[in-house]
Amino acid sequence: MSMRRMLTVLVAAAGTMPAASAAIANPFPPPHGAPEAVPGMGPALPVPAAPPAAVPEIRSITARPGVAVVTQRKPVKVVIDVLARNARKVTAEVEPEDERRGGRVGRWALASVARRGDGWELWRLYPGKDSLLGKWHRPGRWVITVTATGRGGRKAVGRADFHLKRNTRLTGFNVAAEPLRRGDRARVYGRLTRLDPLTGGYTGYAGKPVVLGFRPEGSRVFQPVKTVRTGRDGWFRTGVRVEGAGVWRAMFEGTSRHHAQGSRLDRITPR
Repeated sequence: MSMRRMLTVLVAAAGTMPAASAAIANPFPPPHGAPEAVPGMGPALPVPAAPPAAVPEIRSITARPGVAVVTQRKPVKVVIDVLARNARKVTAEVEPEDERRGGRVGRWALASVARRGDGWELWRLYPGKDSLLGKWHRPGRWVITVTATGRGGRKAVGRADFHLKRNTRLTGFNVAAEPLRRGDRARVYGRLTRLDPLTGGYTGYAGKPVVLGFRPEGSRVFQPVKTVRTGRDGWFRTGVRVEGAGVWRAMFEGTSRHHAQGSRLDRITPR
């Protein structure tokens, strides 16, 4: 075979071979959804997943005041402080303990947010006009339910409580002013009344214990002397033995629904 004939055969054979740049089928294709390798660029790198949204946390819930006392003149305002982290929104609902299926009181609106350390924030919530507590609301324990909402709709729920009480008064307290000698018995009287939600005024608080206390001259401590119960109209009357100079007072210790109250001080100096 001549040299020219041999070159012709080799060129013809080369034309029948696949091109070097043609893609060769991968016998091990990547898993479904995985990025494919780009020819000439090496293996594809995985795309990092987005970090999960931080879960909101609630460390503490504080109601101020912890004991809310309703008076005759105006309703009381309860401010709620919430220490939370990873929260974008904080809301609160308030309801009496014995009416959990209803009776929620308005809404508390955000007043301020103060940053603390380690990502914690103090959320202060103030009651709206429809969230003030008055004499028409049920006294006793009230439950606060706080919801902190973070990114992605994640939520944390916390609960706390405070007490709502109606005001009382101890009026007309007096230790008989006639001249007394040591060892004499003195007449003591006064009246205990409570706020009436129906009339808006004060009415006699019957059947409640009132503690009579005495603080000797030069002392700072009242010592209980006697306990007496109020009558139907709220009045109490009794007698006590006077042993020396000092100050007398009457004290009502309160209930779960009515606030504690003390009388004015009455100073006695026997002859």
